[in-house]
Amino acid sequence: MRLRNHLLLFALALPYMVGGALFAQDDWPTHPDSVEDPDIPKGEILTFELNESKVFPGTSRKVWVYVPAQYDSSQPACLYVGQDGIKYDATTVFDNLIHKGDMPVTIGVFAFHGRLKIEDPESQVDRLNRSYEYDSLHNLYAEFIEEDLLPAVEAMKTSSGLPIQLSKRPTD
Repeated sequence: MRLRNHLLLFALALPYMVGGALFAQDDWPTHPDSVEDPDIPKGEILTFELNESKVFPGTSRKVWVYVPAQYDSSQPACLYVGQDGIKYDATTVFDNLIHKGDMPVTIGVFAFHGRLKIEDPESQVDRLNRSYEYDSLHNLYAEFIEEDLLPAVEAMKTSSGLPIQLSKRPTD
């Protein structure tokens, strides 16, 4: 009897729960830190293809490196690593927060997941390595960041010739 009452209550509530989910707010206001301000200095974005990986051999991926305008290479910068490229106006947020002093000088490294080139000339589509890299229960992605990605970034220079130095402190 109790189970039947609970099922009846659930059946009556279900349309309201579904309706609430369907009409949930989709249009959230933009946070001020995500709005580009022409008076705030903009960092630069360097791009490269990472085609050599010891951890994920045979993969290729696009990488973006955001270097804030305040970076001067006199000391190593903090590090942010993002997956799936640059999203959600991240570089604008970095520009605004670093300029205000709410965030330390931070270099952002944004990398796509790897792609494996298909050897079959009939196929036009590369195999994506995303699920294997991000979702597997192993530490290979962390090894990839440490052994492949960050050394490639630190081998770069900014457009003004500054070497990119990343902090080795875990808190950075």
